[in-house]
Amino acid sequence: AQITYLAPIVNEIVAQISVEEAELQLWLSKLRSTGKGSIAACIEAFEDGQIKARLEGKLVAVCL
Repeated sequence: AQITYLAPIVNEIVAQISVEEAELQLWLSKLRSTGKGSIAACIEAFEDGQIKARLEGKLVAVCL
């Protein structure tokens, strides 16, 4: 993953994740069939309505 800090974060943040719909469906299908999967995502951290940080990477899930 790569994190880019755009401005200092000093208060509470709100995070928003973005994924492609086709990728999401593939990820869910893999989770159902194999119990594990990964998906490319972009997560942005907002403070007072301003983007303060962005993480771009791969999220991995394993069902136990």
